Amino acid sequence: MKYDPPVLLNPPTDGFFAGPLTEVFLEWEPVGELAEDEYYDVAIMHIFADQPRYLGSVATRETRAQIKAADIGVGEAGGDRFYWWVTVRKANTAPLPGQLDLAISPRSETKTFIWVEK
Repeated sequence: MKYDPPVLLNPPTDGFFAGPLTEVFLEWEPVGELAEDEYYDVAIMHIFADQPRYLGSVATRETRAQIKAADIGVGEAGGDRFYWWVTVRKANTAPLPGQLDLAISPRSETKTFIWVEK
């Protein structure tokens, strides 16, 4: 792989947030200078009815991404716990439409945060 896995910084494991208007940023260390066609893929999921629910991902060239309560299903997650990780990907390399672009780093460790509605 071209890069080492990204190292996640914030929020700390099981960091706690409350309320739908709270500003939450996920942050990680840079892996190096990204080429024009490379980006960080920030994936988020939670458990709903004992099943993992993948909430999609955020593509960014920055080392942080803001997430919003309405976009990730705050109030739906089992134990209000969300899981997140980051992978570096090369743009426009997905084998088929709707699939992920090819990874050029291993996936980071998975971290969790807790976000309650009130």
